[in-house]
Amino acid sequence: MKPLTVLHTIETSGPGGAEKLMLSLVDQLDRSEFQSKACLIKDGWLREQLEARGCETFIVPSRYTFDLALLLRFRQEILERGVDIIHAHEFAMNTYGSLASVLTGVPCVATQHGKNYFWKKWRRRMAYKFVARQNALVAVSDNVRSFVSGNVGISPDRIRMIYNGIDPRAHQPDDAVRLRIRAELGLSPSTLVIGTVGNLYPIKGQSFLIRAMSTIVRSCPTAVLLVAGRGELREALQDEADALDVSAHVRFLGYRDDVPTLLQGFDVFVLPSLSEGLPFSALEAMATGKPVVATRVGGTPEVIVDGTTGYLVPPEDSHELAEKILALLCDTSRARLFGQEGIRRVEKAFSLCVMVDQYQHLYRTLLGR
Repeated sequence: MKPLTVLHTIETSGPGGAEKLMLSLVDQLDRSEFQSKACLIKDGWLREQLEARGCETFIVPSRYTFDLALLLRFRQEILERGVDIIHAHEFAMNTYGSLASVLTGVPCVATQHGKNYFWKKWRRRMAYKFVARQNALVAVSDNVRSFVSGNVGISPDRIRMIYNGIDPRAHQPDDAVRLRIRAELGLSPSTLVIGTVGNLYPIKGQSFLIRAMSTIVRSCPTAVLLVAGRGELREALQDEADALDVSAHVRFLGYRDDVPTLLQGFDVFVLPSLSEGLPFSALEAMATGKPVVATRVGGTPEVIVDGTTGYLVPPEDSHELAEKILALLCDTSRARLFGQEGIRRVEKAFSLCVMVDQYQHLYRTLLGR
C-alpha cells in the first residue's frame, strides 16, 4: 500500500521547540505507512534541516497578516502534491491549515505549543474557535490546553493533549563525552558549570539568570554559566553581565547544533523562562541526567517534579534562582539523585516513541483507518 502523505507546516524558520517536534515527526513516522513533505512560509534553518533529512520542502511566502494568495497557493500545493493529512503548528499555520482543510477536504491536525499572542484579539480567538471546530486541535501540555480553553472559550473536550517527547537513547549520560566537551570549551573537569539552552528572547528570562550569577559567584568563585542560543538580546545580555561584573563567569555560545553533547558538560541545567508550553530543553537535560532548576510557568511543572528531579522557583526571582542553583552545586549527592530520577521520568512519561505513536494514531483516526 502506498504511504500516506503528511504535510508538515509551520510559520517559523529558526530552531525552537515546535520546530524540534516537527523534525522529530519527520524522522520517526513509520515510513511504510507515512511519507513526509513540508510547507514553510520563509526560508532558513528549518528548511535546511528538513532537506538534509530528504524531506521534500517548498516555500509559500506570506506578505500580509491574512494573505489570501498564500491560502490559495497552499490549497493548490495540497491538491497537486497528493497530501492526505495536514499537520500544522502554531497559530498562523493552524489557521491556514484549517481553512485549507475546508477547501480541499484534507483533514488537519493543529498543534498549539505555547501561549504566544493568539488569544489577545477577538479575531484571533474566533479563528481558533474555527480551528477547534473544524480540525483536531492538540495542546502539548495540560497547561496549554487549559489556557486555550479558558482564554479562547473552547471546551477542553475539543482539545487533545499529546506531550512532547524525546529519544532517551540519544541523551544518555556519558563521562567521556562530558570530559571532551569541557576540554573543547576550555573548562576543567572540576569547574562548576551552570547551563541554559534557548533562544535569546525576553520570554526566555536569561536576564534573571545572569542576575543570579552575581549571587552565585560570591559563594562559588569559579562557577561558569554557559548560555547556548541566538536571538535579539545577545548584546543586551552581555551588557548586563558586564554591568554586574560577572562577564568573566558568563559565556555566550551562540546557536549550537550539538545540544545533546553540550548538555553532558553541565552540572546544573537552568530554565528561567517567563512562559513555556512543554519545554524540550528541560526534557533533554533530564534525559542526560542533569538536575534542573526551572521557573514554575506553563507546562514546566508537568515535567519537573519539585524536590525530586529538580527545583521549581517563581519567575523573575533571581534570588530564589540563585539559592536553588547553589543548593545543587553544593550538594553533589542530591544533584546526582535528581539526575537519576529525571532519566526515569523522561523514559516513563516523555518518550519519543509514545509521542509519535499518539500522533500516528490520530492521523489514522482522522483518515478512518
